[in-house]
Amino acid sequence: MTYPYGSGRNAFSASSLGTQAGTAQAHAYDPRSASSSDKITAFTAALGIGLPVELRDGSWVAGPQDGSAPSLSVSLDDMLSFYFQNPEVNSWQCEGDQVCEPTGEPPSEDAAIGALRALLVAAGRDPAAFEFTSQVWEGSPTRAAEAKPVIDGQQLDQGWSFEMAEDGVVSANGALADVVALGMYPVVSEQEGFERLSDPRFSGAPTVLPMALRDQASTTEEWVEESMLDFRAF
Repeated sequence: MTYPYGSGRNAFSASSLGTQAGTAQAHAYDPRSASSSDKITAFTAALGIGLPVELRDGSWVAGPQDGSAPSLSVSLDDMLSFYFQNPEVNSWQCEGDQVCEPTGEPPSEDAAIGALRALLVAAGRDPAAFEFTSQVWEGSPTRAAEAKPVIDGQQLDQGWSFEMAEDGVVSANGALADVVALGMYPVVSEQEGFERLSDPRFSGAPTVLPMALRDQASTTEEWVEESMLDFRAF
């Protein structure tokens, strides 16, 4: 028996779509451009970590990794993702089992974005190629800031995140790898893109399962149980 499978049928309609095809620039992260001891050391110094940088267990690391002091970890992935934390900057006061209370006020938007800009410069990035946002959560003594790179007018989702308190940077993460151009690739027209919506070759999920044996005659074979003696013989 063959179980019919499908996700249904969709009907699309459109009008006045463009028929002009074009090209676009492809980009990718290049982790090799920033994965060197000198560059990681300079970035570590900008974060105020005085301990030496080591290449260990697939990452560049600096500072104790147990959360007892400021530390940096830079993964050797395709984006050279980093994470920095500074447990010495604590804006919460906790006593026993009582609810923790915030201490101090969050820094200004200019201060947080300015510190994030300086961190980008320390990593060899141009702050002018980023768009910045900042916000403070209700009741929080820290301010969050984000810097997202802009390539050819398009903002990328892979940005830098940053948290800052009155006494300094609490945490930061992002990608140290540079974005490089890979060349041009063809882009179909609006009309062709629309027509692909109904083309199963460009579907994100299969709508039909092929029946490999549907053209063959259906036969039924009688199954004969093997004896235990036959199994033991082998």
